[in-house]
Amino acid sequence: MSPCPEESPAMAAGAADPPLYPEDHHLIMLMGRPRRFDPGKVDRLSEAFQALASLMVIELPGGPHRTEGLRKLVDAREDFVRAALC
Repeated sequence: MSPCPEESPAMAAGAADPPLYPEDHHLIMLMGRPRRFDPGKVDRLSEAFQALASLMVIELPGGPHRTEGLRKLVDAREDFVRAALC
């Protein structure tokens, strides 16, 4: 059995845009500028993480593995923002 879920009919038909699951959309929104930090110091860092998250949504098929990867990316971004502010 493959660790990846089966392709959706839309993916098999060669749909232009991969499906965006509600959880993924929420996680992409979390990649933007953190609200509780001084935005001037972390804009570039946050933009880089948001660009990476967007690329992952475009390049990878939707499903639990992509969603979990995006969750971990949100956690990593928070850690790097804290490191930048120390």
